Amino acid sequence: MAQGIALPRVAGALLLLLAGCAGAPRGQDFAGCLDAATPEVAASVLRISVQPRGAGPVTRGTGFVLAGSAVEPGAPNRVVTAAHVVARALEGPSEVDILLARADGTMLATARVAATARPWNPLDALDPARADQAVLEVTGFADPAAQRAFAAAPGLTPAPDQPAGALLDIRVDGSRGIEPGASGAPILGPDGRVHGILVHRRIEEWTRSASDSLSDHRRARDGMAAAAQPVRGGIAQPLAAPAIMTETRGAPPADAPLDILAPAFPRRDCTLYRGRATYRSVAAG
Repeated sequence: MAQGIALPRVAGALLLLLAGCAGAPRGQDFAGCLDAATPEVAASVLRISVQPRGAGPVTRGTGFVLAGSAVEPGAPNRVVTAAHVVARALEGPSEVDILLARADGTMLATARVAATARPWNPLDALDPARADQAVLEVTGFADPAAQRAFAAAPGLTPAPDQPAGALLDIRVDGSRGIEPGASGAPILGPDGRVHGILVHRRIEEWTRSASDSLSDHRRARDGMAAAAQPVRGGIAQPLAAPAIMTETRGAPPADAPLDILAPAFPRRDCTLYRGRATYRSVAAG
């Protein structure tokens, strides 16, 4: 069981990494947006921050509590996010803290990376065929109230028969595109179960500039976050990696698109993306 701890103060500039590891603050936090989702979703989708223990930018993304993922009775459930959201913790675990917070920004806990679907390699960060998923485990709670709040979150359940050799092409509706901070958002189907995890934006839709030829990882490190623009298209990966859950087998649905809901925290706001997703083979490019 994780023990209570004093959490460090979240501060610092924000940078872009892939589908939204980080982004500049914009507006206020709108935790109430999750009220349009089910109570299970509202309680189980978390803000993730990776904060340096010294000076430096804070990386942000989205994650969710995975139902039934506690390693032993009485232990906290685990949290799933995109591996690139916690890349800095993978590269220098002693240099950063991973913080978990509720939708309204209330700090809950610190965490560490327990497992990744594949070994982290920043050179492969833009390849959607690379399994970009990580499991976090809680290392300490902010206070007893935070521990109770985390324990009360029922967690989200993966959909059965997710194809391991496929991707999900996402198209979101509405006036808001996919922005930094959305990485790690669960892709929920009409059944309320997790059909995938958002890992990329469709970078071919960006307004092209000289820096677009650089990887997101390099651009983030070089402070060139401003090059990326919101886009409506994204790529999600099924939760089918053995390191994340028992590998499932099954054919993807026929051509019919899947209506999806994806709660996320782009640019520190709160958004419920709605749209459609279709499975495709990884080999399709």
